[in-house]
Amino acid sequence: MAEKAKLEKSALSDPITLRVPQDILDDIEKIAETADRSSSWVIVWALKYYLMAEGNDVLQIRKGEEQIARGEHVDAEEFFTELLGEKRSDAAGLRQLRAALRLLAEYAEASSPYSI
Repeated sequence: MAEKAKLEKSALSDPITLRVPQDILDDIEKIAETADRSSSWVIVWALKYYLMAEGNDVLQIRKGEEQIARGEHVDAEEFFTELLGEKRSDAAGLRQLRAALRLLAEYAEASSPYSI
């Protein structure tokens, strides 16, 4: 048990200083008191939550931009032409497009490196 606590502590950064509006600090302290946690725990949890949601979107955009800069991309028109095939009916093509978009959305959701 002591080894686990030591391992978790070694993964922590050096302390940082952060200025926040007083009303936010008041809410953090109320939440910490109610949940019987430290203010630091509440702040870290809030940051992880942000990184899972909006922050992950920003990171995925950055990752995509880096891939494009390295030439790791495909022309969208060529991709969908190949995926759907030019001879398929519009209905069949639309079904395939929807399926492909669902798969992309599932991948994006699963690729978030953050969890609570």
